[in-house]
Amino acid sequence: MESMSSIDMPTASEFFENDPDVFLVGRGFTLVGEVRGRGLCVVDGVIDGVLDTVDVKINSQGSVNGELKCSRLDVNGRIKGVVDANEVILRSQANVEGKLTYAIISMESGAIVDGEIRCSKLRDSAPTS
Repeated sequence: MESMSSIDMPTASEFFENDPDVFLVGRGFTLVGEVRGRGLCVVDGVIDGVLDTVDVKINSQGSVNGELKCSRLDVNGRIKGVVDANEVILRSQANVEGKLTYAIISMESGAIVDGEIRCSKLRDSAPTS
């Protein structure tokens, strides 16, 4: 069996060759702190803290606990905290608990929002960082 150090693994840029501005929190991983960027963040694991980027996709096994700010949000997982997004898609397994502020929203049957939900004007899509 080869050791991990002798295996050539692709870099993130190579893995996401068509879209190198991707940050992935994989299943089984928990990130505690702040994530700020200008690309896509895909969450299959857990983020506890602040997430501020342009696009966020939270898959069915993913969750974000804390503050989430983005332009486009696609959720099929769980969010607990404060969300501020221009465009929001809540898929059938989405579960949002807390405060959700949006400009445009789409919600599939089965999605759950427990808390405050508020429509606001469209805002600049760039993250604040």
